[in-house]
Amino acid sequence: MLKSSVLVPPSPNWFQPQLLASQPSQELVAYAGHNSIVLVCTRTQQIVRTMCGGPSRVTSLCFAPTSVAPHHLVAGYEDGTLRSWDTNSGSAVRSHRKKGPEATAVLVLEGSKKGLALVGTAKGDLLLWAFLEGAKPVKMDNAAFGPNRVCAMTALPAHSSSEASSTPSLVLVATHDGCVSMVDVDQGCLCFVLAAHRCPV
Repeated sequence: MLKSSVLVPPSPNWFQPQLLASQPSQELVAYAGHNSIVLVCTRTQQIVRTMCGGPSRVTSLCFAPTSVAPHHLVAGYEDGTLRSWDTNSGSAVRSHRKKGPEATAVLVLEGSKKGLALVGTAKGDLLLWAFLEGAKPVKMDNAAFGPNRVCAMTALPAHSSSEASSTPSLVLVATHDGCVSMVDVDQGCLCFVLAAHRCPV
């Protein structure tokens, strides 16, 4: 009889950029491995836990800022599923399971009381998901990039102390055609597009 066991975590999914996320304040790194999310402690370099959430591959990850939802992580999946996880318990908190285009990028916006996640898809759509409430994602009709898949996103910081307590409004979105675009989330519109490359960002 075996007296000990060795946990072998899934190999990382390295087929697109937003499959690794970090939370420095909690000394955590998360990576996508097939249909699982592996949490690793950066201090001990040990696996904390593996979170499995169904048959579809994990295609995007983002920790929620501690000011929004401590110990939460939002993940997008190849079949369009969205899921929020409690990193303390390893359990799924909220899910949106309607089949749709692959969720290729996720960004949790700081300052949102509802826990607002911006989701980019393989069809070039942007969705807003209030993951703390579990509401249905809402498509931003005036800020779509189809047929170019969304590859990566990052929020621009607030410009003044008065804006720091609100949700950052401006987000940079990189797409498969090499463009980088600025989106105003509050207004739900595209501000401008920089077409500086001819290959995916």
